[in-house]
Amino acid sequence: MYNVNMKFNSQFLKQIRSAAENYVEQNNKKKKLLERLSEEIFNIDFSLLDLISSPPEYNYAKFEEKFSLYTFNSNFVKDYSILATDGSRITIDEGLPFPFYIINVASVFEKVGKSSSHKVNSKSEFYFNKNDLYDEKGDFLAEQDINLKMLLKEAEFLSESIEMYNPDIALFDGSLILWGLKQSKKIETKKAINLYEKPIFTAFTLKKPIAGYISGTRSKEVIKTLILYLKRKGNNDISNELLLSLNDSDLMNSIMKDNQRTSIFSSTEKLLSNYSHKIYFFFLKIGQEVVRVEIPDFVYESKEILDRLIHLLFTEIERGKGYPLILKLAHFEAVINEKDKKFIENILRSKIKESSSYSEKFLSKISRRI
Repeated sequence: MYNVNMKFNSQFLKQIRSAAENYVEQNNKKKKLLERLSEEIFNIDFSLLDLISSPPEYNYAKFEEKFSLYTFNSNFVKDYSILATDGSRITIDEGLPFPFYIINVASVFEKVGKSSSHKVNSKSEFYFNKNDLYDEKGDFLAEQDINLKMLLKEAEFLSESIEMYNPDIALFDGSLILWGLKQSKKIETKKAINLYEKPIFTAFTLKKPIAGYISGTRSKEVIKTLILYLKRKGNNDISNELLLSLNDSDLMNSIMKDNQRTSIFSSTEKLLSNYSHKIYFFFLKIGQEVVRVEIPDFVYESKEILDRLIHLLFTEIERGKGYPLILKLAHFEAVINEKDKKFIENILRSKIKESSSYSEKFLSKISRRI
């Protein structure tokens, strides 16, 4: 028997039990659905798949080949060079009379093997001018727009670093698709995409593989394709609501084994009509996690370059014990930690303290807010 807390009446406890039962029921339905989708994806009729039409703004995955799984062997690369960038930011605190935000980006280049080396570069920017702080309505720049600006800075820095180091492989921590533009009203689409594609152009010029590594992916593009396919096939016995409760990673996790990758998909996201390069993707299963890896067209179209990327990626994941070591290092260099925040705080406090306009009580608030 449970020890019933008297603050909770019987009706409240009944609701808790009902919620738990509903969760179990939905989870069982999802398991059965995943079993069915696992069979469907291996036996797709491409003649029906080619006839699929979708509503506007409905981004789904295009199967570039028959769905297959490939198991990676343990023949790791011994000598290679690799590069990655990452970024972090401090967003606007509206409670301060001197609003600002900070973006820090870092790149890490490593040579692995006989002639090993390690090089780090970083760039920090402090934004406080009106043009940087406010949107066209005079409101503070939204956090999503600051994040978007950080991604553009990462891409620019990655492009510069690829030119500088000419690595065997370059990794971007996140998607090659600039999804944040779909919510942003501050940044011009074409201009932003031109900036975001710079590292792809640079890698293309040097014929070096580049990829976006997305851990914890919540994409639904393959699931959406299967929804359209089942409708085209005349199977209307599955609710869209239940289908859309699944992510691609749920499906892939149910059919993939450790150290496997899927065949290649391409994205039909409308945003990509502004890109110069087509974006493809595949999934990797590493331990219990399914990762989405995005690549530009020139990587997909060259078997040699694609194979090189996959072998180097698995090697780097092995070095990082389940996550690319180079991305761990780039994150460590990019993150604005407590020591950095304290340094910024001390500069602000020392300058503001020179003005008699602010009390010690106000200055102490700065310490708590940064």
